[in-house]
Amino acid sequence: MGFSDVISQLNSKIQASADGATAEELAYLSAAAEKIGGQASLLDIEKFSKEEMAAILVAVTYSKEEALAEIEALRLTASGLISSLRESAENEIASANVVATDAINTTAQDAVSETTLAIDSAVSTLDSATSNSLQSIVDAADQALVSIAGSRVRAVFLSQS
Repeated sequence: MGFSDVISQLNSKIQASADGATAEELAYLSAAAEKIGGQASLLDIEKFSKEEMAAILVAVTYSKEEALAEIEALRLTASGLISSLRESAENEIASANVVATDAINTTAQDAVSETTLAIDSAVSTLDSATSNSLQSIVDAADQALVSIAGSRVRAVFLSQS
């Protein structure tokens, strides 16, 4: 049994016996209280310390619960912000993807158009060159025929003369 328990029991006996106690019993109880009187201040300190410790424990527990609640609220807020930022980034990426795809398609269409023009120009140049070459061949053949015909006429003329 602890010292505080002894004090509590003695106090209980004094209160319970005060009304019907004899003078001798009251003197006995009074002497017992005086003997531990010097230790009462230690008991008060111990009792006060226990009460303060309990109050501190309640305050710490309350503060801990408040801190955990605040941390949870901050976690939820941060989670919401992260989700919002992720959604915003995904939207920006999708928009950039559309812009990039459009730019690629436009560039491809431009390249096809330029290639088609270059091919058409090359075919036109080739047709023109072929036509010119054929005309040159025809002209050369005509000149050869004229030259051959002229030579035959001379040969016939020379042979008849």
